[in-house]
Amino acid sequence: MQVVAAASEADALATLGAYFDALSRALAVPVEGLRKRCLVRFELGAPGDAAGWVWELRAAPDAAGGVTSPGDAGGAASETADVTISCTLQHFLEIASGRLKPAAAMLRGLIRVRGDH
Repeated sequence: MQVVAAASEADALATLGAYFDALSRALAVPVEGLRKRCLVRFELGAPGDAAGWVWELRAAPDAAGGVTSPGDAGGAASETADVTISCTLQHFLEIASGRLKPAAAMLRGLIRVRGDH
């Protein structure tokens, strides 16, 4: 899926929603080659902003997975994530569109990854 630059926060959220919807459809079947169930949490928003957005990606070798949005970054997490990826909404869209490489974002401190990675 191609991600384009968003003109406003509402556009950015709509683009992001479409991106995660596509991921959810791809995970609607078990993931071949995956050894265990996993939960990847995406926390997107301004640095230190408790009013960000959260999406949780679930995948499993033996069951359908998907992507859900359980609430904002300040809300209670549904369970402990295996990996949590945190960055601004804009940086995530730049990574998703290919304008920013994930490794470069990590080296520049624009994205943070925590957990079993």
